[in-house]
Amino acid sequence: MDEELLAPDELGAQVRDEMYGLFTAYYDAVLRTTFEEDLSNKDHVILLRGADRRLLGFSTLSVHEMGNGAQRVRYVYSGDSVMDSDYWGPGHLLKSWFRLVGSIKAQQPETELYWLLLVMGHRTYRILADFFNHYAPRPAEQPDPVLMALRNQFVRMKFGDYFDPSTGLITFPESRGQLAAHLQDAHDFLNRPLVRDFVKLNPHHSHGVELACIAELSEANLKSYGKIEFGRGLRERSGRLA
Repeated sequence: MDEELLAPDELGAQVRDEMYGLFTAYYDAVLRTTFEEDLSNKDHVILLRGADRRLLGFSTLSVHEMGNGAQRVRYVYSGDSVMDSDYWGPGHLLKSWFRLVGSIKAQQPETELYWLLLVMGHRTYRILADFFNHYAPRPAEQPDPVLMALRNQFVRMKFGDYFDPSTGLITFPESRGQLAAHLQDAHDFLNRPLVRDFVKLNPHHSHGVELACIAELSEANLKSYGKIEFGRGLRERSGRLA
């Protein structure tokens, strides 16, 4: 599997068509204009291709810096991401993603870096539990006021009145994209505590409601191969994105 790291303005029309085609195989109610707007506001794009050059997955993100009182913090904000379901599990895309954000951390190693992730599916919510020691929100834990304040500051700035900080939910008058019907299966897995947590936090996820989540991107807070790949990106500090 081949990896490409690009900026949005380096993506030609054919690649954008491939990305949109793959994305709409897994998400419904996504207008091309909305997809292009999200893409144009990102800084980095990860593309994964098979041996036949077919696009298997991609992820987009932007990097932001904001004040937190006298302190400055940085945010990685994830945009549209998808992986061909035939390749779910091995972690190809996530390995590339964690390595990239490690290189972003290396740009300003003394500045705290956080991940802002909008979640409308239980599989995405599981990424937080699989790779982070601490993240928010979690129904079983008292909300960390520092994390909540950092999340609310960024998400309110971006989504305004569509964001309700009391619930962490972003609700639009009409869906701007939602998981395709064949992936709307959270209620089939309510025997799993993490899925129950997600449904409790985002009961209307099937209608495109998004749950704003946050976690610090640091070696101390990461685990599994997320920690390994983040550390690799942090220490390599090489290549166009490092």
